[in-house]
Amino acid sequence: MSGESRGGGITAVTRQAPPRPALPPNAELARRLSDSPLLVALDIDGTLAPIASRPEGAAVPEETRRVLERLMRLPAVHLAFVTGRAAHDGRRIVNVAGGWTIGNHGMELIDPHGALRVDASVESFAPVMALAAQRLRQPLGSIPGVEVMTGPGFGFGLGFAVRLADGLATSPGSAGQYYWGGIAGTVFWIDPREELVAVLLTQAPGQREYYRSLFRNLVYASLAE
Repeated sequence: MSGESRGGGITAVTRQAPPRPALPPNAELARRLSDSPLLVALDIDGTLAPIASRPEGAAVPEETRRVLERLMRLPAVHLAFVTGRAAHDGRRIVNVAGGWTIGNHGMELIDPHGALRVDASVESFAPVMALAAQRLRQPLGSIPGVEVMTGPGFGFGLGFAVRLADGLATSPGSAGQYYWGGIAGTVFWIDPREELVAVLLTQAPGQREYYRSLFRNLVYASLAE
């Protein structure tokens, strides 16, 4: 930072250092890369996958995927893929087994074995966000290029949330599934593809998202192929 006098005052001028290239690695970077175990955390959209005109069009190039697979096979190297998308959607785009996927800006985590963990402190806000999306859809829906969604993989039908695709949402289910839930915890859904109707009647407003998630997982896990 430098300063110069103007009319008795000091004007501060900040000069930002130019970015340093990562290759070839300097001594500091080489030291960090030699540590073990090594965690490599990579953003998906705009880093691993080029920015696409629509979210569903994003894809990791095959050459990039091969590099990730080689990294995954190295001893004591762990990969984490970070995204603002739903974790399942991020995992689908990368399609590299064995890594961690951190979705919804840290609110979701899929471990290397495929198990999903959701931050319990944010699950209770899902009905409020769905209601906000419903109220925004009418004034914004007529604007070209604007799309309001209730969450990854879902849209709205006549009063219900409707699943638009198999792999985008964080919960198990099929495209065409529709559902809704009450503030105290009651929830139902209908999955036409599986010929399934499920109803959970409960009064647990403080634990509704926990029981809903558990109920969905148990129901779909019990289905025979």
